Amino acid sequence: MGRPVDPDIRSRLLDRIIAYVWEHGISDFSLRPLAEAVSSSPRNIAYHFGSREDLLCLIFDTVRERVYEEFRAVQEDASSLEDALNRHWDWLAAPKHRRMERLLYEMFGISVNNPERYNGYARRIADEWLKHISDLLERFGIKDGPGQELATLIMTVFHGVTLDLAATDDVLRIEKSVRTCISQVKLLTNS
Repeated sequence: MGRPVDPDIRSRLLDRIIAYVWEHGISDFSLRPLAEAVSSSPRNIAYHFGSREDLLCLIFDTVRERVYEEFRAVQEDASSLEDALNRHWDWLAAPKHRRMERLLYEMFGISVNNPERYNGYARRIADEWLKHISDLLERFGIKDGPGQELATLIMTVFHGVTLDLAATDDVLRIEKSVRTCISQVKLLTNS
């Protein structure tokens, strides 16, 4: 009789894979070195997760969900839109999140270049961010236009500054810009 099947093996293996990706990124993502690093085999990884692209889609979605969980927790008890946006920036600017930001942009770039292969990840993440910010505005009684102009503006500012931060690590310059933007949003919304 063989060993009993461990029902948690897939989730533990996925956690090890995500830790590897967190450390190494995905630009040179290949199953053979990945398998070696997580004490598995390419065959075992393929058995549990399918193709390389299927695994990347799962990694993208899992990382995205984990980041959103942290984000929601950070903003949960914010007292105003200004407070929520400041918390948003403080979380993003924390040095421990720099690797995560680079990984998210790497994933975003790969998906933009091949949306069908990666289940429209880039579009989904943009839509989810827009919804998150729209919900935040609504939570503080701020009505956005029919085209979600304010939510789009806030989203694009945060995307831009996090890309700048990932590229330059110039926290002081970028922070001044972010705080100015948040002040302008406060004036614009009378919040």
